[in-house]
Amino acid sequence: MVESVKHKMWEWTQPLALGRPGNALSEIEVGSGVAVNVDGHYFLLTADHNVLLGRSGYRQVGLIPRGLTRAEDIRWFDDDRIIVSANAVTLLNLATDQRHTVTTDYSVFKLRPAEVEELGIECMNADQIGVRPLDVGEFCMVAGYPAAIYKRSDDQSTVQPFPFIFGTKAVDVAALGSNAHPLTHLAVAYPSDVVITIEPGKRQVAQLPRPHGISGCGVWALHPTLGGLFSYRDLRLSGIQYAVHEGSEVLHSCRMAQVIEAMCVTDPTVADYFTTRGFDRTFYSNLFKNAKDVDAG
Repeated sequence: MVESVKHKMWEWTQPLALGRPGNALSEIEVGSGVAVNVDGHYFLLTADHNVLLGRSGYRQVGLIPRGLTRAEDIRWFDDDRIIVSANAVTLLNLATDQRHTVTTDYSVFKLRPAEVEELGIECMNADQIGVRPLDVGEFCMVAGYPAAIYKRSDDQSTVQPFPFIFGTKAVDVAALGSNAHPLTHLAVAYPSDVVITIEPGKRQVAQLPRPHGISGCGVWALHPTLGGLFSYRDLRLSGIQYAVHEGSEVLHSCRMAQVIEAMCVTDPTVADYFTTRGFDRTFYSNLFKNAKDVDAG
């Protein structure tokens, strides 16, 4: 069952190219994203900084096909495919009328059904999005495509991304500092090394690759339903990862509730889907784009 869980996270997590058409592979940065099917509407979720290039404007995001890929094989998305691009949220406490702006970092692309079929993109079902916060110490998993383990040919003409999946635990959001809030963020540990089993009875310490490249990937919780047994159907996408907290081994992630609301604002059909399944839009009703208000009281 563990392997089926890992395989599904790998299928739903997409390796991304960050740059412009015509760039050589050596000029292209890498990122990660998660493909989601919302009742026949398809989306790619990723980190906002994968889209923004400093303050000079937008760079394009492209899907890197699995296996050995040439630069000309990358499927680039036009900027008009971005339906949400968010980097800040203002929380309003109605009891005190105090406002507090926190950093957020996610973007949502609209995928066309024809390209999902053509490219063989595996999309998770939106029923497996989780909106609750993770408890401190709760087990979770992170799946992305770190740049450190991309395989490039000697002549830089091809590249092959490799997925990286590891188990970790949620930590107190306070570890992220004043630019984060439990209403909008998740924090998970990113240890400098882990103990892995290399064969039955033998274990060794392995150093994790630096997380550059996994920005935009998913943070996944497991909600087993049958006596502690689990399958990939128990996976819940709880957050979109976007940074490592400076000076610590903790990953920043946006909670999925604010991402869902942003999708609802842009597509009424999506809003109906989540509302009929119990998503409470009244709390997050204004979390959309930059510096919008939400009742945090």
